[in-house]
Amino acid sequence: TGTDRLYEARSSDQGLSWSKPKPSPFVASNAPASMIVLDQPKGAVVVVWNETTKDDRKPLSVAYSRDNCRSWSQSKILTADYSPYPSITQAANGQIVAAWFEQAAGGTAIAFARFNWEWLTAAGP
Repeated sequence: TGTDRLYEARSSDQGLSWSKPKPSPFVASNAPASMIVLDQPKGAVVVVWNETTKDDRKPLSVAYSRDNCRSWSQSKILTADYSPYPSITQAANGQIVAAWFEQAAGGTAIAFARFNWEWLTAAGP
């Protein structure tokens, strides 16, 4: 959006129609986020995004929702480094995997983090 927030829209009819987009609770620059609905625990939603209003695309943070994205946990930082274009998935064993680009000698590389629901929901960083 070019603003200091990610935007959200909601659907109550399986995606046939959507509400007007509005600012979400996520502070962010003009960079994409990635979101997934988990199989384990069923229905939980996890989002990864660059939690900054600057265009430096760092840090990369993660948060979760257990109530259909009406409220969100406090964020945890996956990496404090430059981390654009995140993606997220859940492996068959329940592990959550986030991947992103990072700066490397001579160009860019793909970095990733694996974590579980227990780490994500535990208190602290």
